[in-house]
Amino acid sequence: MPDGKVSPDNYRGWLYKWTNYIKGYQKRWFVLSNGLLSYYRTQAEMAHTCRGTINLASATVDTLDSCSFVIGKGGTQTYYLRAANEVDRQKWVTALGLAQAKAIKMLESSDDEGEPRSPVSETVKALKALGEKAHELKTYNELVSKHAQMMYGIIAELDRSAAASGTSGKQIQEKATLFKISASGMVNACGEFLNLARSYEGRWQKTFEAEREQRRRLEETVESLAREHNRLEERCMKESTSTGNLAPSNIDEDDGEEEEEENEDENEFFDAEENLDETISTSEPPPKDVSIFIPGHSRSVSDVSVGAPSPAEMNEPLGPLSPVMEPTVAAVAAQKLSGVSGNRALIPPFTLSDGDVGRATKRRVVIAPKPNCRLNLWSLMKNCIGRELSKIPLPVNINEPLSFTQRIVEDLEYADILVAAAKCDNSLEQLAHVAAFTISSYANTSARTGKPFNPMLGETFEFDDTGNTGWRALAEQVGHHPPETAMHAEHKEWLFWQDYIMGSKFRGQYLQIIPQGCAHLIFHRTGNHYFYKRGVISTVHNIIVGRLYVDQSGEFDIVNHTTNEKCHIKYYPYSYFSREEPKKVTAVVCDAHNIPRYYVFGTWDRQVQYAKIRGNLPVYTPTTKRANIQTETPIVIWQRTPPKPTADTMYGLNAFACSLNEPEEGIASTDSRLRPDQRLMEDGDYDSANGKKLELEEKQRARRREREARLTKEWTSAGHKDKPPLGPDAGWTATWFKKEVDPLTNLPTHTYKGGYWEMKKGGEWNGLPVIF
Repeated sequence: MPDGKVSPDNYRGWLYKWTNYIKGYQKRWFVLSNGLLSYYRTQAEMAHTCRGTINLASATVDTLDSCSFVIGKGGTQTYYLRAANEVDRQKWVTALGLAQAKAIKMLESSDDEGEPRSPVSETVKALKALGEKAHELKTYNELVSKHAQMMYGIIAELDRSAAASGTSGKQIQEKATLFKISASGMVNACGEFLNLARSYEGRWQKTFEAEREQRRRLEETVESLAREHNRLEERCMKESTSTGNLAPSNIDEDDGEEEEEENEDENEFFDAEENLDETISTSEPPPKDVSIFIPGHSRSVSDVSVGAPSPAEMNEPLGPLSPVMEPTVAAVAAQKLSGVSGNRALIPPFTLSDGDVGRATKRRVVIAPKPNCRLNLWSLMKNCIGRELSKIPLPVNINEPLSFTQRIVEDLEYADILVAAAKCDNSLEQLAHVAAFTISSYANTSARTGKPFNPMLGETFEFDDTGNTGWRALAEQVGHHPPETAMHAEHKEWLFWQDYIMGSKFRGQYLQIIPQGCAHLIFHRTGNHYFYKRGVISTVHNIIVGRLYVDQSGEFDIVNHTTNEKCHIKYYPYSYFSREEPKKVTAVVCDAHNIPRYYVFGTWDRQVQYAKIRGNLPVYTPTTKRANIQTETPIVIWQRTPPKPTADTMYGLNAFACSLNEPEEGIASTDSRLRPDQRLMEDGDYDSANGKKLELEEKQRARRREREARLTKEWTSAGHKDKPPLGPDAGWTATWFKKEVDPLTNLPTHTYKGGYWEMKKGGEWNGLPVIF
């Protein structure tokens, strides 16, 4: 049954739609709004999947019988519909007729020539017209009342005459009374409508102002891009003139010899923006030359950087350290909690030794362009709605040439933020740097719409960059159902390890990546131990129709277990009607008493700044509203390294991501760079890559069946008569990581067992599983 009154603005209800000769009429939920008729299988589908839409402005509505009618659009689109009864059909036909008339009128008005009119002025004009019409109706009501009085007089004379003649005029008097009541009701209804329209005036104005602000931001963005384009053209012309060439020379992203130039936009700072309904402002204007450390670049904007190492410090050789020792989380925590809290510098030296430092390596910064291979994504995905993405066999056409073991190591692209954080004596300032580091891991996701390869169980990836940036990392796929990746990274200043459990849901028009797992970070000099759970959901929009884009949303806390200080981070979801800056992220750094001390803000795809909060504030909670918070001059902690102009042709990969799958000799046989289907895809041979991918997946299923058969045999041999408790990854043991409970958080985590780099140094890989 349709709900509500007949209205061209919003009308909805159940109808039966003709599908085919096999299924006949099927029950569907129809929604009529703004001249468009859409339908869904269920009411719940309105949130994510529309089955079809027809524009009534160019359609015809015809009735077939007492319950059926048809909506056609020039033969290209026709809906044969049936209502439950004749009354419902008439309501739908009336609503469709009103909506069609309104849609045609709006279409004709939009085609009129002339200057565009302001939506606010149009609203005021409409309200004025309604007021005039209401006044006109009141005038008619007065006339009706006047004539009614005259009619009552005539009726009274008729009554007296009727009494004398023995007849009655009672019926005429009742009709006149009903007429007067109807006229008064009509005027009252018009007055109520006018009052209701006036009550919505404020909401319309807010909506129009938000739309105007969005347009203003877009114009500013386009203007800034134009200025940047002109500046680059002038720079290229100057370089061409100075070198005598007709075209500017190519600049390699990896040579580290980019010219330092003064840019007004880089030295310009703004007041900290709104965070959790609070107003943040700076109490003093920023200086003309503000120190900025930009990770990924060899120089800072000024000669003195704040909280950042100098180029000499970044490239200095690593000092003598003890041999490699890899204790478990329990061992580290036990030493920290056994009386060393007064001297936090006693964290055991279990990172790089002199013999482990590699040579400086120049890595590749580009890969072969992506071939133009079309794929009917809808025909592939329509039967996968609501299923776990990791359990769906997908072709490599929708992938990028990286495995998820490589993608998780990519989180450390801006690891130099941690080097700067290690030099901070203030633990709160250090926590602000850690927050910026977690934000930087999402920097490249906005342009990365390809899906990474699901790693084989036991697949590994190493990235040794000790000769360039001083850190190295090892990742291993430690679980397959659900997919779980463990990663361990080390530097002479810090130690970082994390688990990433990926959950994903395909919902028709968008795909959600729902992360789980936790991360740990320890700074050796201060002993500060930071911990956070992954709470940011990545959403890929417009899977079926429209241009793909990725958005991040969610909240989580970073906790310093050494000092009990905390940082609350919030990623704001994108909304077309929101006044917030797209891709906005904010963070509030609080001391051990939960008092806000630092404010971190920016965008997760461009840059992040932090500022010290002036004065003492109340205890912080994410839902508390505050105002008039004063901060000192903001300082840039992190700024994204811009990708190459050709990144779109390379799956959206920047220079660092391109280096991850570069072939290397002497690596383990389980390394992702030796995965044949991934290598074939990068080389552009999609057909062979798809065949090899299916072959590897079938081999993995065969290995799982062998493990289950072996465990079943052992279970039966032990005298058990019931079925063995077999899990998805039963019988599998990770090679380089072991699972244990973190004593600080009481949560399971995977820690590095050690031995990988020693085995690589020896040149012999013994006992590794065969997975490719």
